[in-house]
Amino acid sequence: MTGVALSKNLRRGRPSLIVTWTAPQSDAPISQYRIQYKRTGAVFWGSEAATAGPPFPTSVTLISLAVATNYIVRVRATSPAGEGIWSEEQTERTYRCKFCAAVLPCLIYFSHE
Repeated sequence: MTGVALSKNLRRGRPSLIVTWTAPQSDAPISQYRIQYKRTGAVFWGSEAATAGPPFPTSVTLISLAVATNYIVRVRATSPAGEGIWSEEQTERTYRCKFCAAVLPCLIYFSHE
């Protein structure tokens, strides 16, 4: 899996990250992408998302994350031939609204860092 990138999603009321990737070159058709994420410093991958299809999208939005927190994300494809290898891990920090306390979800949609 290549081309995995993370970006802050500033259009939601709660911190979220957009994960995008490039579909791998494979003779077997993709049946699913698995996305794992965790807070930086966590030992175990505690959260997972998966894509639905076909067609299978090459992006997903991870929602309801903690405010101003670093997350590590990795992606892999699965096919009838089996599971691919995990992508390189990518790290991104969720935003912190200028007007909200760091421990509360942000409800302001127009003025984020």
